[in-house]
Amino acid sequence: MPESRCTRDSTVFEPSGDRPRTPEAPPRADEALVDEARKRRPARPSARDLWTSGVLAAGFAAGAATIAAALPSNREVSLSAVVLVAALALLSRVELEVGPGFAVPTQLVFVPMLFVLPLPLVPVCVAAGYVLGAVPDYVTGGAHPARFLVLLSNSWFSIGPTLVLAAYAPGSPDWHEAPVYLAALVAQFGLDFVSSSARERIAFGHSPRALVPAFAWVYAVDSFLAPVGLAAAASGSGAFLVFAPLTGLLALLAHDRRVRIDRAVAFDRAYRGALDEAHRDDLTGLPNRRRLLSDLEAALVQADNEHVLVVYDLNGFKYYNDSFGHPAGDALLARLAGKLAAAARPYGSSYRLGGDEFCVLAAVATETVETLLDTTTVALSEDGNGFSVSASFGAVFLPSEATDSSAALQMADRRLYAQKHATRLGRGQPHDVLLEALFERDPELRAHVDGVGKLAAAVGRALGLEVKDVEELVIAAQLHDIGKIAIPDSVLDKPGPLDEAEWALIREHTVIGQRILSAAPVLHGVGRVVRATHERWDGNGYADGLAGDAIPLAARIIAVCDSFAAMTSDRPYRARMTVQEALAELRRCAGTQFDPEIVRVFYDAVTRAEAAVLLVEQAA
Repeated sequence: MPESRCTRDSTVFEPSGDRPRTPEAPPRADEALVDEARKRRPARPSARDLWTSGVLAAGFAAGAATIAAALPSNREVSLSAVVLVAALALLSRVELEVGPGFAVPTQLVFVPMLFVLPLPLVPVCVAAGYVLGAVPDYVTGGAHPARFLVLLSNSWFSIGPTLVLAAYAPGSPDWHEAPVYLAALVAQFGLDFVSSSARERIAFGHSPRALVPAFAWVYAVDSFLAPVGLAAAASGSGAFLVFAPLTGLLALLAHDRRVRIDRAVAFDRAYRGALDEAHRDDLTGLPNRRRLLSDLEAALVQADNEHVLVVYDLNGFKYYNDSFGHPAGDALLARLAGKLAAAARPYGSSYRLGGDEFCVLAAVATETVETLLDTTTVALSEDGNGFSVSASFGAVFLPSEATDSSAALQMADRRLYAQKHATRLGRGQPHDVLLEALFERDPELRAHVDGVGKLAAAVGRALGLEVKDVEELVIAAQLHDIGKIAIPDSVLDKPGPLDEAEWALIREHTVIGQRILSAAPVLHGVGRVVRATHERWDGNGYADGLAGDAIPLAARIIAVCDSFAAMTSDRPYRARMTVQEALAELRRCAGTQFDPEIVRVFYDAVTRAEAAVLLVEQAA
């Protein structure tokens, strides 16, 4: 029967947007939840909350009206009804804040109502007391008027005890009726839990099991106050001697708790402010490297939630800074940082790593990554009279491509470095610049790249390709492994078989290669060829599952030449094959892995005297 009401104006706490949300993040302190609840009360409830509260309020109103009309009563309405409703209104304002709501000791009045008022009118009087007690909040703007529906939906608890007492103990308080009063208390808890948890589940998505601790606290207080309310009902006019001092004591406790929460919230805000300042870049206001490392660790533990880390470096900023001065350079960085934050906000968080380096960390679906990259690189670009600033980037997926923050940043930097080389190539520098970036990573690739390029040129000429097409074929053959610049050495140099996760990473290298080459407009066609170099004639290759003539001709040629060069070279996991063994393997796989016509032309080319010199050089 006691009613230490907990108005559960809860909501789903959304992340701030400054950092990814993690299920492992520590729960908010009770004071923080109270602070959030205070901020929500003046706001209009959500549409779902209004709909749910409206249905529950309508159900309560219908139930209370039915009880008032149908149940008989031998008690008369008197001045005591007005006094009890006013007392309930007063007690409803003694709020013991807890979690996302507050508990109120209306129990001290609700129990006497059950023994003084006509029983059929008790639910109506309870609702009237709640509404009357909330009037000051509505007048001052402390609560949104739409929360009137929440008050009615919270009055369901009064129906259960009313029905139990009407059926089994409708008279004056009698301690011999204790089992009936206990049943009434259980009925109150049951009906309250069902109605309140239904609202929480439908309006906010909270499971009933998650609400049990909060309800247990409220129902424990209710249980302790139940005998006090019953004693007050039995004492008649002497109830005032219990009601007045206990109400004052509870009001003092509520005030003391409110003051302690105010202090805790103020301290927490000051602490968070200092912490936030330590994690922000002074110039741009963006989160800094320290914050990024913390957020990276949080993102990496979300094994079921893929993130993308993108590191950016500005092209042309040094020239701008030298030409227009450091104050202008700082102003440009601040402008670009603001644009980056706005572009990244729908997807995740943006950071400044220092100098002209920025970063974005976002939890996005694979199909939206390209949109993220496009919008953020545009945001980090600015053109003006005598200058042009753009951005190169390196991206890495977490945790599929990297499982710790250090490896993730190194991989992103490596891909950024490769793209900057490709950007230089797009300005007219020879593609050797990009190859040098690959050779710096793995000097042993030089012989393989040169060999594949020479073999591809021989096959292209044998097929009668135009000179310009052969030149593009050779460039694609030389750059077909550029994506491996982003693959960890532990995978590339592994002496044993690769596991499924490592194979998945290897299969990404052609797509990565295309992304790197796409930074140079003159290499867009080469990038499409590189992407297709590991497709199979039967359609079982990667990255797109192309088959037959749908695979670009240059990619089909490179696939044969690359496989032959690999088979005739020593690898960590096997010894080299002889030329004849490699040719036999190509012919065996013609029609499944390789284009049969390309294999035939390749076989004829390498058996001719002119191509034999190439093979000797390749095998040396």
